[in-house]
Amino acid sequence: MSEPELSDVLAELRDLRAEVTTLRAQVAEQAPPEPVSHPLPPISNSRETLDVDGTDAVSRRHALRTAGMVAAGALAGGAALVAAAGPAAATGPTVFDADGVNPAITANGSSSRDAIHASASANGIHGVYSVASGGGYAYGVWGIADTNVFNVGVQGSAYLGSGVKGTSYSGTGVLGVSNTGKAMYASSIAGYGIEAQSTDAQAVYATSTNNTAGQFSGVVGVNAFGYNQGGLGGTGLRALGDRASIYIEPQGAARPSLSYSYNAGDLHVDSSGALWFCAASGIGASATWRQLASTTSAGSFHPVTPGRVYDSRLSTYLQHGTLGSGQNRTLSVASSFDVNGTLVNSDFVPAGATAVFANVTIVDTVGAGYLAINPGGTTTVAASTINWSASGQILANGISLTLNSTRQITVVNGSGGATQFIIDITGYWM
Repeated sequence: MSEPELSDVLAELRDLRAEVTTLRAQVAEQAPPEPVSHPLPPISNSRETLDVDGTDAVSRRHALRTAGMVAAGALAGGAALVAAAGPAAATGPTVFDADGVNPAITANGSSSRDAIHASASANGIHGVYSVASGGGYAYGVWGIADTNVFNVGVQGSAYLGSGVKGTSYSGTGVLGVSNTGKAMYASSIAGYGIEAQSTDAQAVYATSTNNTAGQFSGVVGVNAFGYNQGGLGGTGLRALGDRASIYIEPQGAARPSLSYSYNAGDLHVDSSGALWFCAASGIGASATWRQLASTTSAGSFHPVTPGRVYDSRLSTYLQHGTLGSGQNRTLSVASSFDVNGTLVNSDFVPAGATAVFANVTIVDTVGAGYLAINPGGTTTVAASTINWSASGQILANGISLTLNSTRQITVVNGSGGATQFIIDITGYWM
């Protein structure tokens, strides 16, 4: 049997419209004493495909199916018909259920029109409201982008509000998964690309198996603010990594002097690996920078309870005795000893120390002379560390001494005199 001609369908629709008008009038005359709670319209188990091609045309089959639903409502009773067909009297939305094979609704947009357009204009009202309530791995909204790297599975655009907002009580508000592209991409002109809030969990949680979990770019790449909650205070940024917790990309020259506006609190790592801190704001070279660490700086100072690392008068030391004119002696400052030369601490100055603060004492001097103390292995004399002017003197000098990589110093007697000497350590740099 062939489908009815369009003229026949239109005639049937005119007849149905007349019946609807009559039934509405009859229902209005009944005037029930209490508001009637009308049931939802019948649920369609069939697949509805809406193709938007730039016109308002409707297929005959869809028109006949719509007419059939209206007619069924008329036969079931006037009140049901008014609930389904009368916009002012409707109490529930139309429901579409998938049939287990096909999706409930398939919408295909054209090159110039949206397939589905949803809007909401009242507080608490949603343009699209999706709920995932399955036993596991159910998704309220699932977006897939294929064919082209510029395609987007789900895109949210906001002029004043939120483009995409994900709220979770125990699961995941918004989940992005990517094999090679971007799991989530956020861009903003004047607002926030991503704004995330959490009361007792992670506001944003990103995981990557072999690359970068999150990448942000902008005038301010990441703006992190930790606020007080429950009297615990807040943390702006917390980082943890197996290799390094935070990595700052080295770039530019030492002590940044570009014509940027620097803020007190800025950190910078130059191309040599030196770490700089901006202590006072300024533009270009007018900003005040302090170097915190580099391959040539000593590091931070660690004071220690004073300990003796050498006494030339005691035979318990491998090298001992008076240091004569023109002689030198290379010594380790790693271990400390008591006044009798007995070992106290074999790691008194730890590996990695770059310098020590020492008290150098000379005793049993002969004639006049001086000692120079250099990093281990350096025997040239560039400056004196301590001087004496006569025999039998006892003198001391507090001074910082640079170490070699194995925690050694070299003591050089570049004078014509001779002396015994003692070295005590009060702190180290590392």
